[in-house]
This record gives sequence, structure tokens and C-alpha cells, in this order.
Amino acid sequence: MPLRKRLEMELRQDWKSHCIPYKELQREAENLVGQDNLELEFVFRNHFSYALEKANEFFLRKREQAIKSFALCSHAIDAIAQVHHDREKLFCPPTPTFSSSTPSTQPPPPLGSKDSLTDIVSPTNSTDQMWPTKTAEEREIMASTFSIWAKAARDQRRHTIHLVDFVNPTFMAKLEEGALRAALQDWLRLLTLVDHLRTFALLNTVAGLKLIERHCCSSTREASRADLDALPMTHMEGVSELMQQFEAVAASLAKCLLGPRPSSPSAAAGANTWSPHVCPFCTHTVSNAVVLAGSGPGGRTCCWTCVMKNESNAIVQCPLSRRPVDLRLTHVEQVLVTFLRRFFPSAYQSAREDIDRICHAPQATTKAERKAAVGILSLRAQEQKKTAAAAAA
Repeated sequence: MPLRKRLEMELRQDWKSHCIPYKELQREAENLVGQDNLELEFVFRNHFSYALEKANEFFLRKREQAIKSFALCSHAIDAIAQVHHDREKLFCPPTPTFSSSTPSTQPPPPLGSKDSLTDIVSPTNSTDQMWPTKTAEEREIMASTFSIWAKAARDQRRHTIHLVDFVNPTFMAKLEEGALRAALQDWLRLLTLVDHLRTFALLNTVAGLKLIERHCCSSTREASRADLDALPMTHMEGVSELMQQFEAVAASLAKCLLGPRPSSPSAAAGANTWSPHVCPFCTHTVSNAVVLAGSGPGGRTCCWTCVMKNESNAIVQCPLSRRPVDLRLTHVEQVLVTFLRRFFPSAYQSAREDIDRICHAPQATTKAERKAAVGILSLRAQEQKKTAAAAAA
């Protein structure tokens, strides 16, 4: 597919105004070929640099948004794990529990204060009123205090609202369920945001490379390439580091949804195992994976950083097949797909058609997220039924 059409089809509608005006710059660069006009070359370079800076500024803004969203999702999932642990300890101690992947560092409020009582009924959604981590001694005191309070409330029931009317196993489970649904939606939304952000950076970088290598004259090529290489967007700076942190949070969310699962070999291998592929350039686990189409069956998955290091004239040679690959045929490996394939393969199959359409129709993102969430929650309901049946037996 021509690069111009990819820019029109694969970018979100509200992001297109921040993209490099590829067609206009292409015409302007072609008009310079065969002319020795320093003024026109200077004007083109200024236009090109401005377009790059504009796209890079938008990339940095969306990257900060993704980082903040990840922090909120991570905190919410950690809080839900803490809610589950507290609920199991207060109401059904024999049940095995799990702890959060990254304990919160927020100090607990004084016992008996208004905030500590608020903690008992939190969180109500994925971002507000997170549960702070408490020590074992504080948990024991809180459990004892809660038992005495609940007994007194039952013995001296009046026509008023008591804590026991709200804080009970059923209500706590409903709170956890609601928070988990909200956190799942936020997480899927974050993954699609990161996918769109990486696609935006890749297409704009490839557009810049094509303009430089195919349409610029030799006198402006070197300076324009230096301008492109200096941008964080070109190397997707910060995105690879962010994706490396997805592993633990994704595993914690899957544990909250379906309980402890058998660990996969890739999970035991160490950090940076979000993608199961090995880069043919650096021979390490792929970081910020992209797929080189046409270099082998189904394409060749490798690191975006390695692609940029080995690129020449917007062409990269696959080290395995030795085939030259035009970067216009390169696309990102979706982190949404990686997450679903690894932790919820059946949910991915049910939403596969809509998820695959995201690359060519970004407006289908909401529908894909909804189908994936429904599939995951259906799996959760099935697991809960199995657990209840096993307990009854």
C-alpha cells in the first residue's frame, strides 16, 4: 500500500492534522530537483523541519498521556489486588490469596480516622480512593475492631444505616467486581493508545525518510536527515521503556480476573518478555516490536531501534532472508494483540476480526476494546462458576 494511503487509513482521524503533510512536501521537494536555487532549498528545509517538530511535539504529548494512564492503571490494579487480599482475610481466611505486584508506598491513614473507614469501601472505580497498603499488625487490629463493631451493629439494630449493612462479603465482592471492570477497560484503552502512538511515530518517521531519500536533492539531504534523527519520535524514545513495564501489570490484572495461572516459560525468563519473538538483528528478546513485511512468511518481527540502526535509504535488509525490505511495508506489532494472545487467547479469538481492523480502520478501536472486555469478563464468569461448583461439591 502506498505510504500516502497508509497515512490516511491507519492514523486516528483526530491525529491526522498533526501528521507530516507528506503529499505537499513531496511536491515541494520534487520541484527542487535539477534546480540550483538556495532560497527554495532553504524554504523547503524550514517547511520540513517545522512539520517534523509539529509531529514530534504531538508524539511527546501523547507519550506523556500514555505514561500517566499507565501509572493510574498500575495503581488501580495494585489496589484491586489489595482489596481482594483484604476481603479474603476479613471474610474467608482459609481461601488462598494473592498480593499485588507493586505494593503502594502511600502511608496508611491513622486507624479509626475517617480516611481509614473510607478505605474499607474503596475503590469504587479504577482511579479514585485507592487502598493504601497496611502492615500485618494494622490489618489484625482492623479485623478485630471490625468484628466487634459488626457484632454490636447486629445486636443493636436500629432504623439507621450501619457499617455492617454495606461492608460485608457480598458488597465487598461487588466493589471489587466494579473496580476490576473499570480497570480492565482502562487497561485495554491504554494498550490501544500505545498502539496508535507507535503507529503514528513509525509512519511519520518513514514518511520523513522517504522524503529525504527519494525527493530531496543532495545538498539538503544530509541536513534534513540530521533533523529527523535528532527527534525522540524517530526512535520512539520512552515507549520501549514503558512497554517493558507492561509485563508485571498485565500478569497482575490477569491474576485478578482469573486467579493464579501457570507461569509461562517466557514469564520465567526475566524482564522484557512482553513479546515472545527474538530480534534477528540483536538476537535479544524484541523490544518495541515491529514487523518487516515481505522478509519471510508472515513477516519478520524485530526491534524498531535495530531497524533504524540498520536502515539505509529507507531500506533495511533482513539478516535471515537477506531480502531488502522497504520500510513502507513495516507495521507495529500490536501490544493489545500480544496481551490477549498471551493471557486470554479465547477472548482474542472472539474479538480478532475487530482487533485486526484497528490497523486499517482506527475508528473501530472502541468496538474492538468492548468485544475484548466482554470476552475476558465471560471467561471470568466461567471461572467463578467452576469455583462455586467445586466449593459446593
